[in-house]
Amino acid sequence: MSNIGIYTALSGLQAQTIGLQTVAQNIANATTPGYTTEQANISTLPTIGPNGAGGGAYVTGINRMSDPMGQNSYLATQSSAQQANTTQATLASIENIFPEPSSTGIQSQLSSFWSSWDNVANNPSMTAPRIQVISNAQNLATSLNQSSAALTNLQNSLSSQVQTSVPQINGYLSQVASLNQSIVSQLAQGSTPNSLMDQRNVILDKLSQQLGTTITHSKSGTINIYVGGITLVQGNIADSLSLQGSAGSMSLVSAHTSTAIPITSGSIAAMLTGINTTIPSFQSQLNQVASSLITTVNNQQAAGINASGTAGPAIFTGNNASNIEVNQSVVANPSLLDAAAPGTGSNNGANAQAMAELSNSTSANSPDKLYQSFIASLGTQAQTANNNATDQSALVSSVTASYKASTGVDSNTQMMQMVAYQRAYQSAAKLLANLSSNFQALLQAV
Repeated sequence: MSNIGIYTALSGLQAQTIGLQTVAQNIANATTPGYTTEQANISTLPTIGPNGAGGGAYVTGINRMSDPMGQNSYLATQSSAQQANTTQATLASIENIFPEPSSTGIQSQLSSFWSSWDNVANNPSMTAPRIQVISNAQNLATSLNQSSAALTNLQNSLSSQVQTSVPQINGYLSQVASLNQSIVSQLAQGSTPNSLMDQRNVILDKLSQQLGTTITHSKSGTINIYVGGITLVQGNIADSLSLQGSAGSMSLVSAHTSTAIPITSGSIAAMLTGINTTIPSFQSQLNQVASSLITTVNNQQAAGINASGTAGPAIFTGNNASNIEVNQSVVANPSLLDAAAPGTGSNNGANAQAMAELSNSTSANSPDKLYQSFIASLGTQAQTANNNATDQSALVSSVTASYKASTGVDSNTQMMQMVAYQRAYQSAAKLLANLSSNFQALLQAV
């Protein structure tokens, strides 16, 4: 019986040793990305002999402290936070294109353009005030051109970022499918593929930051990945995505289904929204400002006469912010500005005064009102994006803390477990020594 007791004590030593090794593994990987806390699952060995006493302890496996529901929540908040941050960055970039209020912004240039007509009205026969009007008009047209080009460049930059991300995303999907296959294989061989599952978690983190992914776990150890209800990974089979369409209708398309993926979260969702909706909307509003300026100024120009007693040509050419220019014939000959009103003589500034007073227009479709509405809309959206990014950051901190508490390594807990394993090991070792000593004493007494 003493021999049985020795084996029982020895099993305790072996079990507690594995427990200590597991604690050491956890502490060593406390800061390893994707690592999930492991725990030795110690169970009782079957009864040995007729006396009913247990046969000791053994480790049935090393469990991962996984939390599937918590993981989906964690991934969702990561995705939402990345979307919020990317949206915030996009709107901040647009705000940088339109620095308002400032002495060099379009609003200031509109004001300078209108006020320069006052000088023409007061001095219709002088050339210098007319040259100033033309100079201000050129500055305004150039700013509209540059702002339009900057919006297009930002749109192209976002498109390039999405294009660069597509091979990366496809690589992540392929890696998850490959890891699924390896995990199933190791489980079938009786191995514990915890490190592979940790590697898969790291990839899921990266993938969720770009796409709003949802995952499901299967009993076989694999996970399936969905975006917008469309399966991108099922077992060891991975879909691949491609970027299709142009600005305004750009999307990621599934190779398996040939349909656009409804991406509603993650940095990719934010960039596609910027490409397809946000930037086109602001570009359209800027075009309305330019179009109104062209029409308003040219109509007022047509209502007057120049020093020759005839109607001069249009001051602005083009029809939007990208192509508005000052008519080169007017640039070459400032006297073509129609400062006078018909019927009052050619050497008066009545029409120039009417042009200057356009700055006071209360029409919602005037250049100034349209631009003010444009800036107000940009400011509102940017502030909303800032608030959302702040809120999402706080939510990520909360959800991450909760998820890490259930799956991550808590050093205090591990130290407590280490002490418990050490004491159990010491007790088993003492028991083994006593049993061995007693057994030897019995043998000598025979």
